[in-house]
Amino acid sequence: MKILMFISLFTLVTACGSYPQTVAICEKRLEESVPEEWMFEADARPSNLAALNVSLAEPEDTHEDQPKLALTISWAISIDQSNDHLVGTWISILGHGNPFRCQYQPPFNETDTTGYEQLWFNLTGVEAEPEKTYYVSGYNIPMPVIGDDSGSKDTQFQTPGCSDKTMMHHDSCVRKGCLWDPNVTSIHSKNQVEVSFTSSKYSTEYIIRLCRSKSELECTGGEYISKVTTFTDGESRWMTTLNSTGPCDFLHIEIVPTFPGWHPYCARTRTAKVHCTPTGKYHKIMS
Repeated sequence: MKILMFISLFTLVTACGSYPQTVAICEKRLEESVPEEWMFEADARPSNLAALNVSLAEPEDTHEDQPKLALTISWAISIDQSNDHLVGTWISILGHGNPFRCQYQPPFNETDTTGYEQLWFNLTGVEAEPEKTYYVSGYNIPMPVIGDDSGSKDTQFQTPGCSDKTMMHHDSCVRKGCLWDPNVTSIHSKNQVEVSFTSSKYSTEYIIRLCRSKSELECTGGEYISKVTTFTDGESRWMTTLNSTGPCDFLHIEIVPTFPGWHPYCARTRTAKVHCTPTGKYHKIMS
């Protein structure tokens, strides 16, 4: 079985005596598996978990296009005589698939925990998805046989959606266009507007419309003058030309991408004012 990661002890309830060096090492188990000890009635068992918490970990830079977002699962072990019987801790995450078995090294019965009421441990590396509820259970091993109360601690955690500042960097949110911020420029010359904008590799089709509107923010309520549909073929920057009639005043460019699985928070339409210049030079348009 694959060793997933080391778990580091991070919280002390009291602060006397030497710092315990016990750590937990977690292994990912087969989906739907249970502890082997569950099939046999133990002569003695440890106390139940003292606490179980779930939070969103800081993004980890994996040298890919986007950082990975993960859950941090934290639990507390009470320090008492039952620690002599503690074999490990089982963590299950409904919907994640594989549970984790965490072993303590060195075992508690080989560690001086005098003066401590609880020791906390945390498990990281469970990748998190936006807008998903995670149901987490944890219990100490050995545990009662099947049919008896497992003595588990249960909690749930709802990850934020793509509108969250951290979660919007998740790959699924990026693919929906949450970070798309086009750098748009334009030229107005001889009844034409030449538009250049930053495209996204997740959207290769764009509807580009030219409208005349007094609004600085949108074309709603204005007059549409021309429209083109362009395919960027994965290029990072694209240029196209729209026909223009009448004066340049109040002209706006409206760009509508076709991101798959669009999210309501992610702006689909970007509108920018066309800067009219007699010299025909490019000007950056703030979107």
